[in-house]
Amino acid sequence: MKKRITFLTLILCTLLFSCNDKTEEKPLTSLSDSSLVNTKHLDHLYVPVTFSNGKKAAGIYIYAEAPDYHLVTDSDEGFTCVDDVARAALVYLRNKNFIADTAKQNKVFKLIDFNNTFYKIHCRRTNKSRNKFVCRVIV
Repeated sequence: MKKRITFLTLILCTLLFSCNDKTEEKPLTSLSDSSLVNTKHLDHLYVPVTFSNGKKAAGIYIYAEAPDYHLVTDSDEGFTCVDDVARAALVYLRNKNFIADTAKQNKVFKLIDFNNTFYKIHCRRTNKSRNKFVCRVIV
């Protein structure tokens, strides 16, 4: 109980001291103009994958070596990871042609399927009382 009170006090103090009325809020950046973003290299890193349960999805290669940008797998990290896949989906979503480009839409759905399927297959609840997860990062 004492640890819980200390933790809540710490959170409350952090909130009180971090909230300052004198700071100016920065305006949100408009995402409508993405004309400077070229997705050609990202398209090259995009790779279809099939999970052990048969689910088809897509990942994004972590590494590609110059000068020909051939795709590279790392022995420690594998070839793709959930955070890069999520960022790639955001790049496609923010592209100015996304609404009309069904190829980009399909890529986004496959990338999202990757993260959803990854967590369903590779994460398991380890301590129900604390709601912790342990994930094995092997794809």
